[in-house]
Amino acid sequence: MGYNEPDLYGPPHCALNGPADYRPATSCGAWDPCFNPSLAASNWKDFIDQLFPDKDFSNGPKILSPAMALDNPSGDASSCLNTEPKTLHLCYGWLKLFKTLTLQMTFTKANKETSNYWDIIDYIQIHAYDYSASSVISKIQDYTNEFQEDIDKGKLIWLTELAGGYLAIEDQMKFLKDVIPELEALPQVMAYSWFSVWSFPSFTIDNKEPATERWVSSLFKISGELNELGELYFNLCTQY
Repeated sequence: MGYNEPDLYGPPHCALNGPADYRPATSCGAWDPCFNPSLAASNWKDFIDQLFPDKDFSNGPKILSPAMALDNPSGDASSCLNTEPKTLHLCYGWLKLFKTLTLQMTFTKANKETSNYWDIIDYIQIHAYDYSASSVISKIQDYTNEFQEDIDKGKLIWLTELAGGYLAIEDQMKFLKDVIPELEALPQVMAYSWFSVWSFPSFTIDNKEPATERWVSSLFKISGELNELGELYFNLCTQY
């Protein structure tokens, strides 16, 4: 799996509120070489070279792109190359520029074919947190439009994090009932993974401030058994 949310800057551990605002999901974005698509592409090349020194990808694990947090995948990320991350905070179009840069980095595979550090990626990885199924589908469609050529070649989309922006389990259940049938109907979505956690700090989505300080998305009881949300999630998954 590629970098975690490099298009979204920090904080890496604690914000001004201290340990109570621990946000591990943004740990990559707070590392400057991750936020800068050019440095990220160079580090990606070094990482792949170390992991696959023989350049034999025939029997190896599937490779996922860096995981995108933001919408607007067609944005201009050129400003992220020279501006300090703590000034910008958001880098729209990060993956598009990363693709452009890694396509220019070529190598020779074990079978003597020439390839590059973008084409070796098997799936495009994005995260989706929202208040409605329609907004999640809209985000997927935007990424589909931007990376249609890749999707046509089999580089499908994988939602490695998905959850609603809610504290009440009833609201999360409604979100689940709405979003899963929509996801299952999209051929470009290879898989989706629910973000199950006891609670996590809420954040602004599409300029809409959250109604609560935290959101809850856990699929499990403290005992380890499935809760109502967990039972609904797995029941919905088995219906399709």
